[in-house]
Amino acid sequence: MRIEAKEKKIGKGTVVEDCILLTSGKLEIGSNVQIKEGVVINAYNGIKIGDDTIIDRRVIIGGLQSQHSYFEVGSRCVILHESYINTTREVIIGNNVGIGGRCMLFTHGTWQNIFQGYPVSFGKILIEDDAWLPWHVMVLPNVIIGRGATLGAGSLVTKNIPPYSLAVGVPAKVIKMEGYPKQQTIEEKDEIAKNTLRDFMGYMNEFKGRKVNLSEKAGIIVIRDAKGETEFIYCKSIKSPKIRDKTLVSFNIPESYWKHNDWIDLEQETMSIKDDNWLAHEFVSFVRRYGVRPVVQETK
Repeated sequence: MRIEAKEKKIGKGTVVEDCILLTSGKLEIGSNVQIKEGVVINAYNGIKIGDDTIIDRRVIIGGLQSQHSYFEVGSRCVILHESYINTTREVIIGNNVGIGGRCMLFTHGTWQNIFQGYPVSFGKILIEDDAWLPWHVMVLPNVIIGRGATLGAGSLVTKNIPPYSLAVGVPAKVIKMEGYPKQQTIEEKDEIAKNTLRDFMGYMNEFKGRKVNLSEKAGIIVIRDAKGETEFIYCKSIKSPKIRDKTLVSFNIPESYWKHNDWIDLEQETMSIKDDNWLAHEFVSFVRRYGVRPVVQETK
């Protein structure tokens, strides 16, 4: 491991494996970050990585440096293995952004002589919150990818992508914008949640080898372990004031229930779960594969 910085700050619970981190400015890494082996990050002016972000194996962030070189990625992001991000100019990535494996982001494009008429380009890249770049996406200089935008795998991004749009192709073109992503009714969300819970039961029983049971009655699903020692309850809305000392999974859970219950809010992507509530923690880990990443909600 090699870390060089004018000033450095690394948060609690962060794991930095065998990697290289270089800056002449400030290195700031948040809490519960994972930087895995083989990662190289080099940005002259500074490096900033938000809480709960994962930078996977053999990601390279660096290249030709300048006075403009800076790298920032927000909280709850992932950059998957063998991606390459060039930092000749600023690269700023927002919160809850997913970058798939072997993606390439370039803030400069230079080789042939500019005085012989060849093109040369330099420019920062900005990726706003909640965007998703699947595998093999290439982004060229001077590009903004808007909040909530989705790129198709293998796309080449040469110009700005509007917020909440789907763009695919070489070069990438917007194919969906109005009504993207689809806004769902509570009934549609309820059906998705129930199917997710059924999938979770199969995952626990068949893959994890930990027997759990699912019971369903009047729109309420209860998942409990085989010994009946721990369980959680799902319903599409929480109305009964009598619910106490239960683990609740639902949408937009009112604050009045926070004090008396462990809970997971699928809509707000927040949670409050005791450390020993292993079944609820298993569900939180599982539901990430559906794009739901609850974070701990501080309660009074």
